[in-house]
This record gives sequence, structure tokens and C-alpha cells, in this order.
Amino acid sequence: MRFRIILIGFCTLLLIACGGGGDNNSSDPIDISGRWIAACYFDAESNDYTNEQYDFSGNNITTSFESFTNSSCSGAPYEQGQASGTYTLGDIVTTSGGIAVEFNGVISIDNQTVEVFDLIHVSGNALNWGVFIDDTTRPTAINFNEPYNKQLDGPAPTLSNGLKIFATSALHVGDFLNDPFLSGQNAIEKADSFCSQDLSRPNNSAYKALLIDGIIRDAKSLNDWVLLPNTTYYRASGDIEIGTTTGLAIFSIIFQDFSTSIDDRQLEGLPQGREWPNNAWSGVTDLTDYTTDGSRNCSNWSTSSDFSQGIYANTDEKSSNALSTNGSVYCGAKLRLYCVEQ
Repeated sequence: MRFRIILIGFCTLLLIACGGGGDNNSSDPIDISGRWIAACYFDAESNDYTNEQYDFSGNNITTSFESFTNSSCSGAPYEQGQASGTYTLGDIVTTSGGIAVEFNGVISIDNQTVEVFDLIHVSGNALNWGVFIDDTTRPTAINFNEPYNKQLDGPAPTLSNGLKIFATSALHVGDFLNDPFLSGQNAIEKADSFCSQDLSRPNNSAYKALLIDGIIRDAKSLNDWVLLPNTTYYRASGDIEIGTTTGLAIFSIIFQDFSTSIDDRQLEGLPQGREWPNNAWSGVTDLTDYTTDGSRNCSNWSTSSDFSQGIYANTDEKSSNALSTNGSVYCGAKLRLYCVEQ
């Protein structure tokens, strides 16, 4: 996203498309806090080369750019500028290039205030904005031609060496089967697809959903089961141990808590209406063998009806609630998923 400051009426060509609303959400599910730099990239819109920087802190954003006519960005820039403001993150959306988050900003430029709207995609230490359409339309695709790299104050978080489990940043209703944006022949395969598309996926390994229907994915029969026996699993980074499975390829969490929670991000605090951002769909009724109750797994994860229910887990706990609270929520609610590296 080129931050060239051009005011057109009450809009601005920031390569953030103006117009549209957005669901204001001040959480940081994609970890954009910090400094992001795009060094001397070719800007096709202006036919020049640009250094650009963004700083995110809390809900504040500052940005600056320098533009050059030469590909090494050397010498004095022929144009430069800066701006600052506030931002919120809105809905998580699916694009042809993957999952992105709606970005909504209020930016001060030359003593004027404008609203700006975009898409933002973060994968590890790389950030991408949306593909500019025009000054009245929010982008619908991710621009992978202009990557921004995170400037780290210290060493980058190290990817855990062992097998990993993460909780998705995105939320989903209990119906995976009928989601047209997910690939797969059944609800479980589509839940796996949801894991593969998520912004929090730490690497390119295959990940499968820790989601049970007792038929296609079943711990007791080990049918398409996602955990290995006698194996230690870790958080995505830092080699932080979560727990070790038994010979039956399950966590014996009713007898021994996890060493740490699978995820400790508080995305929204307590459940807000249909969104339960600190909970994950589970389906586990009995933690002694990970069997499921067919009446509480959203009809094998095929319905979002408020008259059906699904069992959920608490993503930020270490106790047995981390895998199953044995409580249920209506299937039209939006929760996260646990995803296990294969």
C-alpha cells in the first residue's frame, strides 16, 4: 500500500480505499503491533520507487514515505510525507489469496481528517495490504507485490521445533459442511481447510482441526485422528510445551493440566453476542476417551441453527476446560478452532 498523500475531496489515495463501513474491532488478532517497513519497492501506480514505514501501537498508527526515481532509492527523495491517526480491525474475510482482516482508520493529513478502509494480511513477519481498486471501494484481494517486513527489536520468535498446536484467529459458526469458501468433501475436511487458511498458521506444514464428530474424525477408533501417541506438543513459537499425549494418543488432561494454555490471547474479552473469541469448538464430551455426544456437535458440524448446540473449550485455560468445558453453545455462535500440526 503506497502512502502517497493525495486528497480528492474528502477521500485520499493512500491505496487505502475510501468508503464502506466496517465492524469496529479494537483487538489485534493478527499481531500487527510494531514497525513494518517496505524498502525501495516499485510503485506501479506512480511509476517510481518508495521506502515506506508503518508503526502500530495500541490503536494508533503513524506512517511515512519517501519516493525516488531510481531503483536503489539513493539520493534525496523527490517526494515525501507522513501522517498519523487511529485504527480498528473489523471482520475477518476470505479472499482469493487467503484470509484478511478489514482495516478501518481515521488519519490526520495536512490538518484534515479522513476515514480510510483497506484489507490487511499478516503471515509471520510479513504484512500485505489490499489491491487498490478506486477511492470509493474497499479492496477485495491481497497485494502480494508490496510486502512489508516487521522490524524486530530483539530476536524473532523462534518457530517451535516439535509438533505444534495453535488456535485460529478467525471465528466460525458450528456449520463447516455448508461453508462454500472452504475446501473438502465433508465437515471435518472443511474444518481442516479453515485451519490451513488461518492467519495464525505458523508454517507451511499440514494442520488438522482438533474437532470430533465420532465418525469421520474419532479418537477412540483413531479414524483420521490428529494426535500421535506419546508425543509432546508445543505452542507455535518459543518451544513452549503444552502437553504430552498418552499411548492412546490423547491428552490425559483430567488428571494433569497442560503446562500452558494453547493460546493466551484475549481477542475480545467475554463473549459478545454471537462471537465467542476465547473459546474453540471441540465436540469432546468424555475426556477419558474423547468420545462425543451426537446431540451436541452441531449435527456433525453441519448446522448453524440456534436450536442445535456444540461443545466448546476455553482457549486460555490449562485445566480440562482447555479441551472441553462440557458446556455447549448454540451452533450459530462464532468460535475458534484448535489446529494440530501433522
